[in-house]
Amino acid sequence: MPARYSYFRNDDLYLLGAPVLKKDDPALINFLAREQQRQAGSSTQAPYMPFEDSGPPVKPDGSLDVEVIQQNGILIPPKMYLVLGDNHAMSADSRDFGFVPEDNLRGGPDFIFWPPGSRWGIPLQTSYAFFNLPRAIVWFCAAVAIGLGVVYWRRKNRLPLKGLSQKSH
Repeated sequence: MPARYSYFRNDDLYLLGAPVLKKDDPALINFLAREQQRQAGSSTQAPYMPFEDSGPPVKPDGSLDVEVIQQNGILIPPKMYLVLGDNHAMSADSRDFGFVPEDNLRGGPDFIFWPPGSRWGIPLQTSYAFFNLPRAIVWFCAAVAIGLGVVYWRRKNRLPLKGLSQKSH
């Protein structure tokens, strides 16, 4: 079963049991070089511990080594994000395309429809411009879909007119 942690295996960076970056990926090579530079530039009073390949945090019995995970974890580079889909078995996310630069993030949710419960409704987050083209397109498409659904339902469930259902002889 995949677990929600990152680690190195055979010099590849893994997340949730799947490779995120291969050892020859330039992003991983640059990240590891920066980690080594930070360690070399740190002092003995404030040492810098680089994210190193120590293998998966698994004990010999196969269970997760929680202490190793809590001690080391993963350091996401500044102004980068680790993006995970909600269905980790089928999502195309950072395991496929790596870390996402902050400048590539756009927009946010207007309304949470699913799952119903305490999170249903307008999300608790800082708002952004209410009137913008992407938001207008999404709400226009939603209104058209709802309108077409209502028209279809009314036509399908229309009652016959009185007097026309019986034929006069």
